[in-house]
Amino acid sequence: MTFEQLQVQQWINKERWMSSDHECDWYGVECVDIPIPNTPLILDNTGRQNDNTDFTVEERMIIQIDLPENNIRGSIPREIGYLPTVTRLGLWNNGLVGTIPTTLGRMKQLVKLYLDITQDL
Repeated sequence: MTFEQLQVQQWINKERWMSSDHECDWYGVECVDIPIPNTPLILDNTGRQNDNTDFTVEERMIIQIDLPENNIRGSIPREIGYLPTVTRLGLWNNGLVGTIPTTLGRMKQLVKLYLDITQDL
């Protein structure tokens, strides 16, 4: 995702943003870990999973982006709409301009969208 248009350098808290760290380690981003079994799932004769199955975290999914009052400037990048697992997007009290990208309609899991008190949005 490209965030250059949000002028990250001017943010109040930009900890780890645009770094080589995983996006789930960036300030304001919350993720969930998706466990993937290391060994095949073995079901007993009742259909229950064998307790000896070992899991590892194979994938992390972004579920929340909260960056309120962070001096974010510019327009909301359309690429943010390509994060289908995000359930909450909070960008209130920033200096956002422009229109809300239509790609936000792709965010089928989005339940809460906070954009209040922004400029010309």
